[in-house]
Amino acid sequence: MGLAAAEEGEPRYVDLPDAISLALVRSPQIDAAQLASQKAALKVDQAGWGWTPKFELSSVIAPQPKADASDTDLELYDNLTSWGVYTKNELSMVIPIFTSFKLSTAEELAEIGLDVEQLREEEARLQVTYDVMRAFYGIQLANALKVVSNESNDLVAQVDREYQKLADKNDGSVKKTDKYRIEMASSDVAIGAAEVDKMTALAIDGLRVHTGLEGAFTVPKMRFKPDELVLKSWEEVRDLAREKRLDLRQLAKALEASRTYADLKWLNWWPDFYVAAQVSLSYSSAAPDIPEALQKMSYYIYDPYNSFGAGALLGMKWKLDPVNQTLTVEEAQTDADRVAAQQKLAKAAAELEVEQHYLNAITAQKQVELTKKSRRSAKRLMMQELVDYQVGGQGVKDAISGVKGYTEQRVAYLMSLFNFRVALARLQLSCGAESIDELLGSGTLEDFGEAVEEDDSE
Repeated sequence: MGLAAAEEGEPRYVDLPDAISLALVRSPQIDAAQLASQKAALKVDQAGWGWTPKFELSSVIAPQPKADASDTDLELYDNLTSWGVYTKNELSMVIPIFTSFKLSTAEELAEIGLDVEQLREEEARLQVTYDVMRAFYGIQLANALKVVSNESNDLVAQVDREYQKLADKNDGSVKKTDKYRIEMASSDVAIGAAEVDKMTALAIDGLRVHTGLEGAFTVPKMRFKPDELVLKSWEEVRDLAREKRLDLRQLAKALEASRTYADLKWLNWWPDFYVAAQVSLSYSSAAPDIPEALQKMSYYIYDPYNSFGAGALLGMKWKLDPVNQTLTVEEAQTDADRVAAQQKLAKAAAELEVEQHYLNAITAQKQVELTKKSRRSAKRLMMQELVDYQVGGQGVKDAISGVKGYTEQRVAYLMSLFNFRVALARLQLSCGAESIDELLGSGTLEDFGEAVEEDDSE
């Protein structure tokens, strides 16, 4: 079915779950967050391999004047016409065997960094979900406003036709200024239509940013009844935010990291133990050979220019800088205390922010109900004004006023629907909830009735 539609060039149908799913896979913002998590994971691996051997190879090669064993220093440099090559190579290896828990603490610090990046990745998903929802609702709003604009244009045209009929009959109620009022109303509708076109283009491009949608696509109509939704109590929403809000969880990790870092600085007071080994090889084509009999006289007599050696040892490294180390530990502990104080402030600020978005959602829902009533009354008033104008009981001024009033109330109602949905999405983001349904005591945003803006039966 979908393949056939694609072959025929029909626009792709995209609902909100589709848009969110696409964004979670294609969004550059999420890609960047995932790469940051991958980098943090590599740092954990790097810290985990801190116990592995460390190798260092050093090599030198240089020209060297040739000499006999009996040459003095002066004789050596009297004749520089004959040269050889000297090279020295050393391979060393160090294996830490006990670092006073520095390596394990560094690995723990890296794991905390990974946790933070994973929380930021989750935060990026929530932010992208909110951006997609806002753009999606914007497209729905723009499409609904197009309907309002077209119908308002038809209503103004209806008034104009009635005006022409009366003018052709030379009706005494016709005024010259009536035509101007109709033209002004028509211009207002055209201006509104242009604004809707701009809104549509921006909303569509905004949705493409994260979803990567190409070509034409359509979305379902605005289709929910907010009066059937009941938000959870403030206390329930607050507790949900305390549990899931990502910036608070990041701050908790930041406090853990700062305290672990302070521990790491304190551990620098203690020594490191290690095993080291070294292999060296020297060769010279210019130096004379030391007689074997001379070398046998003592173990310490050897040819430094032509030699091979190997050895291993157990070592300790203990760096003591009492003043600097004391101040460094105190500085790290102060940073940890500062993060703890920031965490307390952030918790209070976060609850205030969540409360603000919660009240915004409550207010937006009330505005939906109020504008719904106003829209219904404005429509009844307009219909009466048009009937009165047709039978000659009212003039163009009242008819146009009725059309404008109804149009304004319809726009206000649609805007209130949009604002309510965006307010819920913003509250979801603020709380760190996985879906809006977690904020609802009853009702769901997944089971709506179609085109509620046309329902004037009540």
